[in-house]
Amino acid sequence: MSRRLGSIGALLAVVLLVSCTDSATPTNPDREPAAMPPARASAGENLSINSFFGFPFADTANTPSTGVAAWQLFQAGTGVLSNFTILNSTNPSSAVIATTLGTGNGILAINNGAGGTAGAFTVNGASNPATAIQVGTQGTGNALNASIINSASTAQVIKATSSGLGFVAFLQNTNPSNTAPTLKVFNSGPGVAGEFSGLNPASSAPTLFASTNGTGDALKAQTSGSGFAARFFALGPTGRGVLVSTNGGAGLQVIGGSKNAVVATSSGARALHAEEAAEVWFTDYGFGQLTRGRAHLTIDPTFAETVRLDLPYHVFLQPYGPAQLYVENRGVNGFEVVARDGAQNAEFSWRLVATRRGFEGRRLDRAPWADHDPNLR
Repeated sequence: MSRRLGSIGALLAVVLLVSCTDSATPTNPDREPAAMPPARASAGENLSINSFFGFPFADTANTPSTGVAAWQLFQAGTGVLSNFTILNSTNPSSAVIATTLGTGNGILAINNGAGGTAGAFTVNGASNPATAIQVGTQGTGNALNASIINSASTAQVIKATSSGLGFVAFLQNTNPSNTAPTLKVFNSGPGVAGEFSGLNPASSAPTLFASTNGTGDALKAQTSGSGFAARFFALGPTGRGVLVSTNGGAGLQVIGGSKNAVVATSSGARALHAEEAAEVWFTDYGFGQLTRGRAHLTIDPTFAETVRLDLPYHVFLQPYGPAQLYVENRGVNGFEVVARDGAQNAEFSWRLVATRRGFEGRRLDRAPWADHDPNLR
């Protein structure tokens, strides 16, 4: 009989330890943790918010059916459901570690309420350089997968806001053999796939900056529809269109199409096509008039800085009167126009074409990057 009473007493002690619903605390809160053995709970057991749970806690659950949690906490009030805090400021360990060896989530956060987020991560230390949330994977799946299930929702799938001086978003691919894009955006709706806006009118920083150290494109825009692959708008009176800057390499390359200046006419917008040349030329135009059959033309010194006038250059003449003209004494500062016959005081126009400085000897440059372009014809 005494042995049975001893077993019942031990069982009651465990029940009181795990399921006590009053707010009483241990009679000796300063005692060493080893004085209280790790608490244990049965798989699927519900614990009220007022339950006292001794720590460290250790248990291995064998849930009887799918969907039953090994440990469940319910909060009927307005306070936090659970709080895990590391008080030692030099402790490098994580406050919570969730690990799974199965196919489910390590952490699953669900919010069924009308407000609040399913998960919020905040770094409160102003001088703390650590990231608020870090996501990584060593598997073959996505490190981060975010989605909105409600098809009527107008919220953003991912929203990043920064009040600091750093990047709002930093995307980096450190695998040198990875040929996939660092950022890829798809949109199946009628809206734009991506929008980058600089809202500070005093900012001189670019709204979008794309950079690469490899042989691929820093920025690629592509469309399979009837629209433009890219549009650039300068809406203000002082705005500019597109600037292409290279260090002697290929500048603006148009494959399979033309380069146009579009102007307004009484019959609608019209495209004026740019003239192309086999070599890299700069050209200047001007007017002149003969005096007793001769005229000396001085080349604009600013234009002269952009071309090689010490190399042979072209001068084309058009008289505006009954005169036959030719050019002699071409030099780095100017040239002379002479009347072979006809009016000795005729007016004329001239066009000078010279090699662009720094592009001497360039002619019909190869463009191997376009050899297999589908639009080349």
